[in-house]
Amino acid sequence: MTAREDLLDAYGRAGTAPLGTMADLHQALAAIRAEALTEAADDLLSACPEHGDSDEAWMDCPCEYADELRRTADLIAGGAS
Repeated sequence: MTAREDLLDAYGRAGTAPLGTMADLHQALAAIRAEALTEAADDLLSACPEHGDSDEAWMDCPCEYADELRRTADLIAGGAS
């Protein structure tokens, strides 16, 4: 079971909603996921030898992947609100 599934299971077994409804929990988890994807995109961009601020290039330009991570984060964030 994933950490997400564990949390959802524990939340469901509590019989109460200490953090709001299950929909609130799903929304919060989606927001956390979107934030994590955005941070990953920022990390990739900063390592880019062409567009980032890295003094050392340890990979080819990853900006295409960073853009995809941001697109996915935007989709998730849009569904979370």
